[in-house]
Amino acid sequence: MTTVSTEAPAIDAHQKGKVLEKKELKFKKAAVFGLSAALTLSVVFSGMAFALYGPYSYVRDYIITSAMTTLNHQWIATMLYDEQQIDEVMRENTVIESGETTDIGMINVGAASWAGKNARPTIKEAEITYADDDIIVEEFKFSSFKGWMMLVRDPKTVRLGIAKNIGSAGERLQEMSKRLGAFAAINASGFADPGYVGNGGTVIGLVIKDGKVIHGGISKNQGIIGFDNNSVLIVGEFTREEIEAMELRDAVEFRPFLIVNGQPATIKGNGGWGMAPRTAIGQRADGVVLMLVIEGRNPPSSIGATMPEVQDLMIAYGAVNAANLDGGSSTSMVLDGEILNLPSSGSGERRVPNGWLVIK
Repeated sequence: MTTVSTEAPAIDAHQKGKVLEKKELKFKKAAVFGLSAALTLSVVFSGMAFALYGPYSYVRDYIITSAMTTLNHQWIATMLYDEQQIDEVMRENTVIESGETTDIGMINVGAASWAGKNARPTIKEAEITYADDDIIVEEFKFSSFKGWMMLVRDPKTVRLGIAKNIGSAGERLQEMSKRLGAFAAINASGFADPGYVGNGGTVIGLVIKDGKVIHGGISKNQGIIGFDNNSVLIVGEFTREEIEAMELRDAVEFRPFLIVNGQPATIKGNGGWGMAPRTAIGQRADGVVLMLVIEGRNPPSSIGATMPEVQDLMIAYGAVNAANLDGGSSTSMVLDGEILNLPSSGSGERRVPNGWLVIK
């Protein structure tokens, strides 16, 4: 039978010294590790505090403006900053529109000298990924974002598509395009989406389809983005009487207007919309329609773009008139049944109330 002793073995003074030394060493190492960890955390939190609340406003401004222009993420800004700071930042970062409205005499529909399949990229950062007799798509990549510009030769083919259950539910752009026979599309109107349920059916603002008001009323002054019966892109703020006199065939209500009659809007700071996925529409002097989508919230590939960056792209592509459309997780571009960008919703393409379609 094996006997297990419960009595501790005797330890001489020399051994005791070694044990104490080891314990002291372990204690010192633990102390040093703890101090290092504390210093590291201190540096991290100090750095965060400096970035969030320090004298340089870059990070603060992007956090506030990016959060406050979303439906469901404003809490990020309100958690970090008080109301006075938020109001101040939003005042310092804004788009100051010119107050002008589209001069239809500056647009000559059908005057495009169209290179089609033999076209060259418009900007050096782009490459042509699709081209035919009607549409050219250029994909570009910058340090903080990538995107696509779709050039549509004939503005008569650009029509507003409406979700089949508008008012109660939106529709994914791919599904809408297929149902309505569109070859290409981008999203258009903004919408209310309480609780971020992804319904997308409660459109915000005026919507005109085939000359008829299908949502919202025509009030005193409204920001209009749409096409008249001559397929000229109309952007600007109009009175009720002006809207009725223009005989718009398709239009939505959104802003800001980034370029009107060749004159860029004045943009303070980052424009007040932060950095995010973007959708915009514009028109060149020769009638070619420009449809822009920028992917975002997908680091490190594409974080998103600011309003100045969207404006710069529209200027580079020759827009005489251009306006911002709904962005964020709604941003989508469809070509021949496929979505080009990676939507930022985390669950694929969102349902939207309407979209600008290209129906050949």
